[in-house]
Amino acid sequence: MHMILPTRRTHGKVPAPAGPHLPLPHRASPDLNSLQATARLSARNHKRYILLRVASPRPPPPTKGVPVVLLGALLNALEAFIGGVIGLFFKSRVSDDLGDFLIKGQGLAVILVAVQGMTKGGSVVVVTLALALGCLVGYVLDLDGHVRRLGDWAQRSLNAKFSGGEKLGSFSEGFVNATLFCCTGAMAIVGSLASGIQLNHDTLIAKGLIDLVVCIPFAATMGIGVPFVGVSLFVYEGVLSLLASVLAGFLTDAVVTEVAVTGSILLLAVGTNLLKVTDLKVANMLPAAFMPIALVPLMGALGLM
Repeated sequence: MHMILPTRRTHGKVPAPAGPHLPLPHRASPDLNSLQATARLSARNHKRYILLRVASPRPPPPTKGVPVVLLGALLNALEAFIGGVIGLFFKSRVSDDLGDFLIKGQGLAVILVAVQGMTKGGSVVVVTLALALGCLVGYVLDLDGHVRRLGDWAQRSLNAKFSGGEKLGSFSEGFVNATLFCCTGAMAIVGSLASGIQLNHDTLIAKGLIDLVVCIPFAATMGIGVPFVGVSLFVYEGVLSLLASVLAGFLTDAVVTEVAVTGSILLLAVGTNLLKVTDLKVANMLPAAFMPIALVPLMGALGLM
């Protein structure tokens, strides 16, 4: 006689397999010795990684050779020269009235660039002292007279070597006005400082595009002297870039700001001259743009900044 055992309901669960119960495997808890051994291994690997990083060759820093520092000034000079050459092709097609009108239009554009540069901040005391001392130095040195005598000499040489050279316009007028526009202002100074300190030529290249556009109507109205602004541009910005490369440790952000604002004020004087509102000898004011290099550290030492 067989006895029937009652079956247990599983309610959808899979019944456990018959046989002896097998315990689930579990990870043994680490002891103190294993933890110390793991820490020592990690320390050795970290030291080995540090030694490998120190011993591995690193890429050399960018070299500040003279050709690299002067690259921005050279490109800016070439762009201005190309604009002047293009403008000479339109020289015979531009009447005096049209030329005067175009120059006044460029004067307004120059004033706009100057106002944008003057809004960067700066100390009124530093800018005022810089203008006073810079104008005094420029007046004593008569920089405007030297620049104009250089242009007159080039004009006489041009007339002597080429017949009808006077038809190409006054060398002195074009050279002086183009030089004052291209060499003064915040972009020329700040761009040269960036080329010398950081080897970043973007500002001077962008400024060169502006010079190219402006030199076209300049050359079409003022003549043969405008393309030669490339020479003065390369010398001026090249010297600034080299000085910035040498004096990089002394040119703080405050110095650069004051230099840019002072240079923008000089550019404003160039714009009013082009509009024939004023007749300022802006070349005699050029030393003012560099006075903040000495005035800012002096004012800081006296506790005035």
